[in-house]
Amino acid sequence: MADPSAGNVPGQPGDRSASRRREEDELRRLRTAALFAAAADSSAEARLGIHQRIVLDHLEIAEIVAKRYAGPRSDWSDLKQVASLGLIKAVKGFDLAKGSDFVAYCVPTIAGEVKRHLRDHGWFVRPPRAVQDLRARITEESQSLAQALGREPSSRDLASALSVRVGQVTEALQSEGSLRPVSLDIGPDADGDDLAHPRSLLAVLASDDAVLEQAEMRVLVVQACRGLTARERHIVYRRYFEDWTQAQIALELRVTQMQVSRLLGGILVKLRRELGVAPAPPAAPDGPRHGQRGRPRDSTAATTSADVTARSAGSG
Repeated sequence: MADPSAGNVPGQPGDRSASRRREEDELRRLRTAALFAAAADSSAEARLGIHQRIVLDHLEIAEIVAKRYAGPRSDWSDLKQVASLGLIKAVKGFDLAKGSDFVAYCVPTIAGEVKRHLRDHGWFVRPPRAVQDLRARITEESQSLAQALGREPSSRDLASALSVRVGQVTEALQSEGSLRPVSLDIGPDADGDDLAHPRSLLAVLASDDAVLEQAEMRVLVVQACRGLTARERHIVYRRYFEDWTQAQIALELRVTQMQVSRLLGGILVKLRRELGVAPAPPAAPDGPRHGQRGRPRDSTAATTSADVTARSAGSG
């Protein structure tokens, strides 16, 4: 009595299924050989129709070959199309006089077309040919090696099986990132450390920092503010850090708004002089018009750059 653990037991469904597949493969081989023989004695138009029948009868094999090279960074529809073109090429190049097993001939032909496509068009940044070829060998060897070891093969396992150095295997595996660029909008994968608060790659890339760019100016302004009186520093703080209006500052200091405007103008002149900045051009006088009372001119209106300087001082 056969041991069930040893494989398919005669008479069992698995054994019948394998036997049926072998029979179907043999019938297809004989049918394909007959079609090629008929095509050799037919006209060009009739030969084309026969070749189409052979292609349709072996499309499943082309898909199987394409799946061997499919991956998360390759377009499955492209690989399937390339494999189909490789099948057509195999049909055109098959010579019945050299053998009747078309499948044994078409599989390496299809695989060669898929490999050539991946080598020539599958890389966003193309690595050296030796690295590409080694990566293809690693892809083929990984599955069989994983079955033999019962685990995912390490770089050392792959290097030993392929008779290459571990460094070469590592380089070939790392080259996979050159197949397709990583999207800036991609989130963390399943192994991410922060799945509760996922962030895109764009969110963690370095970018210009306006605060950092102003760091040197802040240091200079803080030093310049040390030359101001306590009252002047208080006015700068209220106006440019807490964003108080001149009217609010005047109410706190119990002075008029015009006096606050003049004080701010004098403070900014001091800061500009201390920092070695050229004085701002004087603004046109704002006198009374047609009997209207003249409005007090805010002397800081003409010193926009000095306002930025003072804001840096307040935030520092």
